[in-house]
Amino acid sequence: MKRLDRRTVLQAGTAAAASTVVPVVGYGGSRDQSATVVVIGGGLSGLAAATELGKRGIESVIVLEARDRVGGRTLNLDLPNGHVVEGGGEWIGPGQDRIAAFAESVGVGTFPAFYDGDTVYEIMGRVSRGFVPDLKLADGAQFVRLAWKLQSMADDLPAQGPWLAANAAQLDR
Repeated sequence: MKRLDRRTVLQAGTAAAASTVVPVVGYGGSRDQSATVVVIGGGLSGLAAATELGKRGIESVIVLEARDRVGGRTLNLDLPNGHVVEGGGEWIGPGQDRIAAFAESVGVGTFPAFYDGDTVYEIMGRVSRGFVPDLKLADGAQFVRLAWKLQSMADDLPAQGPWLAANAAQLDR
């Protein structure tokens, strides 16, 4: 029996919601399709755009997705020993009410993040636990410096409008 995971729920929920307003164009579908609007990308944003267009009465919408699945960057990655790690945009934080509502509307379930227990790292196939990954001393120190720098940069961004930061364009590059 296939294990029910986040990817499966996401695919089923978004496909079901999108199918009510978006013609299904299969992976490798016909190149002779035409539509009033073409949405590039079958991630949550693309599916949300297609859904909104349908609500506004635009019936001819095609979603083009390069992969053979929907979900975009929301993706589970298998680790050794049956472990799974999220490999993309998996976190919804405080203030992200619109994406949380959309996820709920298309049947994508959420669950609380857990902060108790060990942090687990997977680096080039090696799984380790603890405050820092199991690395050589110099690599561990470099990892801590990088983590501190990234956290400092995140702390400087305005939570309600990170695109308003003075260096937003540089960070986006």
